[in-house]
Amino acid sequence: MLSRMAARPVGPHAWVSAVPRRRYSVPWFRRVFPLNALLLVAATALLPGPVTVSTPVLLTRPRC
Repeated sequence: MLSRMAARPVGPHAWVSAVPRRRYSVPWFRRVFPLNALLLVAATALLPGPVTVSTPVLLTRPRC
């Protein structure tokens, strides 16, 4: 019984070893790249969207 208790990790990070780790068969890059590509395409599609200018562009500073 004592040998089991001595083998346990002790300290603030003892819970880390108790958490099961998931092993992914797909690399991190292949999981993140499609999401980034989708966001880039969506942002590009929204760029030429409804852009309006409410006031005319002035080449000089307006005088008050």
